[in-house]
Amino acid sequence: MATIWLDDTVVVTFKLRREILEELDELVKKGYFSSRSEAIRKAIIELLNHYSEEKKSTVKKVQLKATALR
Repeated sequence: MATIWLDDTVVVTFKLRREILEELDELVKKGYFSSRSEAIRKAIIELLNHYSEEKKSTVKKVQLKATALR
């Protein structure tokens, strides 16, 4: 899947436990990601997708319950 980056990217600064950063660096070193930034971007996207799917699932359940009550 190709990723297209637009000019509206921003720099975000945050704190992270050293152990987590070391594990992240291992993934980069092993070639799973080209950089820390790529790994963190992909993790955030997966998190957002997870909650998006969870929200869709909840809405669908509510719709099914509403249909059953008719």
